[in-house]
Amino acid sequence: LIFFFYPFEIQQQGSLADELVTADKEKIINTLREQEEENRRLRGYLDGLLMMIMEHNPSLLELQ
Repeated sequence: LIFFFYPFEIQQQGSLADELVTADKEKIINTLREQEEENRRLRGYLDGLLMMIMEHNPSLLELQ
């Protein structure tokens, strides 16, 4: 049995809408870039997880 843990720290933040109300343009751009980077990391994590499933137990991905 293989366990695959999410390797990134989960941070609780206020909503993006709350941040946008009081933020200036530079802050908004930085927040967007941070979100894009987090999305890239999450995609990489999911890709690795799917690869491990495909290598060790591909039947998990079959429709029943």
